[in-house]
Amino acid sequence: MDNLQVAIPTYNRNELLEKLLSSIPQRIKVTVSDNGSFTELNLKNKFTNATFISSSIVLDVFANWNVAAKNVSTEWVMIPSDDDLFYEFTFEIIQKNIEKYPNADMIVFGYDVIDEFDVKRKGWVVKNEISYESPLGFDIFKYGVDARMPAIVFKTSMLKKLNYFDENYKLTAGDSDLIQRVLLTGSVTFIPEIVAAYRVWNGALTHQKIATKLWLSEIDFWQNKLKNYGIEVYRKKGLLPLQFDSIRDEVYARNLLPGISQIRKTNGFVAALRFIQQNRYPFRADIKTQLILVKVILLG
Repeated sequence: MDNLQVAIPTYNRNELLEKLLSSIPQRIKVTVSDNGSFTELNLKNKFTNATFISSSIVLDVFANWNVAAKNVSTEWVMIPSDDDLFYEFTFEIIQKNIEKYPNADMIVFGYDVIDEFDVKRKGWVVKNEISYESPLGFDIFKYGVDARMPAIVFKTSMLKKLNYFDENYKLTAGDSDLIQRVLLTGSVTFIPEIVAAYRVWNGALTHQKIATKLWLSEIDFWQNKLKNYGIEVYRKKGLLPLQFDSIRDEVYARNLLPGISQIRKTNGFVAALRFIQQNRYPFRADIKTQLILVKVILLG
């Protein structure tokens, strides 16, 4: 496949990186951003289809992702994390759909979830094959992105147009932000086939950081950015924009809920209420979501 490249950001996870690289056929070109230069030489020598770009300093998460994504020379690119996996049939399915939808800017497939022990469980996949033109695809993921990076194929020219990942994100939403901007900007196709395994770790960063002011600040940054971008896209298309303020508060509430629940169980009602006061209350969220939030605050 001369029209597709895999771009991998990695950081000091040689064993997992080797498993991922082993799941990619040798005929597929690969670019690896070796953050901090931790990748072992024997691993680099083993995979002749891979080019390694090493950084002597440790980059922030999405700066690392951008190094990988920006060093791609093909029409299409996939950007998995270094702990994800592909399947034996993945790239045949990808090639078939690239040929079927040459004018798409993003093709979204399904994925399985695997844990740290490679135990597989249900992930996500659309029910029907469907395409959307700008900006209508955004409505599918307006409250959050169910798709995951190892199961998405991007048109490289679209990533360049959108200036890749926003490096202002430190904890969350950088990948969702990019996917949603493509949905607002370009032509997108959803395919009901599973092509990858997305790894989820017990006690991961989300669980550790979701009950923090920084996490919610990034959620607001993400939603305010999408609101401004989305309104402009809809205006240029001559369309009535979505209720972006309501969307923003619904997304905020959904991220606030697990954090409040965690604080309520650990430190009680007063601590949960104080956390709300230190951040903000999402008054424009859906009433059902608000009722759940109030119930969690009052009853735990």
